[in-house]
Amino acid sequence: MTRPWRLIVSLLAVLGAMLGAPSAGAQRVLRWGGDAEGGTPFVEADPANPSRVRGFDVEIAEMLARGLGRTPQFVQVAWASIPQSAERGDFDIGLSGVEERPELAAQHALTLPYYEFREVLAVRVADSARYRRLADLAGHRVATLGSTGAYQILLDAQAKTGLVPISYDDDVHPYGDLVAGRVDAVLLDHIIAERSLRRVGRGKFVIVPEPVATGHYVGVLARANVALRDSMNAILRARAWPTARSSARSARGACGTTRRPRTSGACSLRRRRRGHRRSPRRTPTPCREPRRRTPRSRTCRRCCARRA
Repeated sequence: MTRPWRLIVSLLAVLGAMLGAPSAGAQRVLRWGGDAEGGTPFVEADPANPSRVRGFDVEIAEMLARGLGRTPQFVQVAWASIPQSAERGDFDIGLSGVEERPELAAQHALTLPYYEFREVLAVRVADSARYRRLADLAGHRVATLGSTGAYQILLDAQAKTGLVPISYDDDVHPYGDLVAGRVDAVLLDHIIAERSLRRVGRGKFVIVPEPVATGHYVGVLARANVALRDSMNAILRARAWPTARSSARSARGACGTTRRPRTSGACSLRRRRRGHRRSPRRTPTPCREPRRRTPRSRTCRRCCARRA
């Protein structure tokens, strides 16, 4: 009696394992959250197919899912609720222009920065000459999106300069109120500012060239989901994604100048302008000192010292 029962129990255990185990062709899903209603250009509904999404963060999610061997699945969530939804486990990672902030890092697990943005001021064309910095806006109303680094910058500037921060729930109405004269300036990411300028039309407002600050976009995960966060960081490093810090360093030479493509005609023109005599050799040298090449610079020691 015992042997048949043992055989039955063993068969049931094997059957349960076969039913519970995923098939070889099955692939896990990477659920990522974003706001397609107001998240352009980070994530938005595809006009050709509203059931699909497109945007910069869509490409980031696809890259992470591909590196993890998963299939990306988008989850719609309001932008302001992305960190809380990630912490509840509504999705694995939140991507929709989420800014790297100290208070966010203290409560959640954040990925490496994958993009650098600039906080820029937008003012009306008539005010472009007198409103160049936050200090010039003392006593004036400056709009921005709530729960962002820009809003914290305005709060800090309020105590120093006396400007009046105005918080909005979206990034569309601030620029509309700027054009209508209800606010005197808008402080937001340069990506949002440039998109709003194309939407409103040039001539309605201008973007101040000098940035107020810089920031970084990151992915946000639940605080306990550190293992998945570390795997995503490894993917970002392996793919050599142009993060803010690495791209800024790779685009600059040893003397701090942006590298340009080297052409013999351009080099000869620079030598003539600097007073160098044309060398009879086929490979001219721009300076008397031997050229010392470095991995990040194509200029000689004299030029670097002169520029420094």
